[in-house]
Amino acid sequence: MPLWYVMLCSMLLLGISAVAVWKIKKYPFVAVGWFWYIGTLIPVIGLIQVGGQAMADRYTYLSSIGVLIVFAWSVCEFAKKLRFRKAELITIAVFLVCSALLLVTRKQVRYWRDSTTLFERTLAVTQDNFVIHNNLGNELLDTGAPDGAIRHYTEAIEINPEYASALKNIGMAFVKKGDFEKAVEYFTRASLIRPGWLEAHLKLGSVYYKLGEIGLAIEQLRKVATIYAEKGRLDNALKTAEKALELAISAGQKELADKIQGELRLYKPEMSGL
Repeated sequence: MPLWYVMLCSMLLLGISAVAVWKIKKYPFVAVGWFWYIGTLIPVIGLIQVGGQAMADRYTYLSSIGVLIVFAWSVCEFAKKLRFRKAELITIAVFLVCSALLLVTRKQVRYWRDSTTLFERTLAVTQDNFVIHNNLGNELLDTGAPDGAIRHYTEAIEINPEYASALKNIGMAFVKKGDFEKAVEYFTRASLIRPGWLEAHLKLGSVYYKLGEIGLAIEQLRKVATIYAEKGRLDNALKTAEKALELAISAGQKELADKIQGELRLYKPEMSGL
């Protein structure tokens, strides 16, 4: 965000606050509404971020009450000065506001038609949004458009090269395209950035198996079994190690099968001390 824009917004914020304080005796509703608006926005302006998003429409719901306070009381003040009857002016004001809101809502609802439309709109009004590029990639991948998904995953990775989810997801897109070598590259990067990530190691092992690299597939299964054991999930560790053993035996790798047999004993509750 440009510095001049930040300074302009800050000056506007301070200016409105100063006017609200200056006119507090004559128009107390302005101060009440304005500081309600500012006060309820403070928890969600990003100084203390809640969740993975810095901005969201829902953050303005409570704050909008402050704006409505200013509007409602301003209508009454306006009616007094122009000698309108309050009922007439309020009716006109409500009609105009509802008409405006109807038009804006109609436009906004179109963006919520489906996830793809929503994510495309989000990208149009934000910058360097690697999370939404990743989410849009997921939608495209689920709807059978791996090329489009890869394009958005690539954007996400260019913005944030350490974003493990996008690295794993682009690997899945390459699997759908049958490009297993590329899938190995991205699954490996994801597993290195996020050590102990079960899904990345499982995907990597699966691709190695499809490539006929049985030894490397077994290695990934052994890593997965170890991770399960470290998490205390010995049943999963045992089942994964048994799959690795089956692969080693079917591949005729007796020495490796013997190693896995030793690891299997460690995953059995009676041997682990549980």
